[in-house]
Amino acid sequence: MFGKVKDLIKDLQKYHDQDEYLLMPVWGVCDVQALNSSLSDENLIEVLRNAHRNHDAEIGINHDILRFHLEQLSE
Repeated sequence: MFGKVKDLIKDLQKYHDQDEYLLMPVWGVCDVQALNSSLSDENLIEVLRNAHRNHDAEIGINHDILRFHLEQLSE
C-alpha cells in the first residue's frame, strides 16, 4: 500500500474482518528525509513511490533500499 494516511485508512476499512491482525511496516517521508534532508517534498515522495513499486518481497524495504532509490534520483 502506498499513499496518504487518510487514503490508507479508507482502504484498510474495506477489510471484511476488521479484527484481523496485519503486519505493515511503515516508511514515511521523514525516513527518506533523514537520509537526505536536501530533497524537495516531491522527490521524497518519489523515492517512497519507487521503493514501493520496485520492492522485492524477500528483501522488503529498508534503509539500503531507500538509499538505492535516492541514488537513482541523481542519475
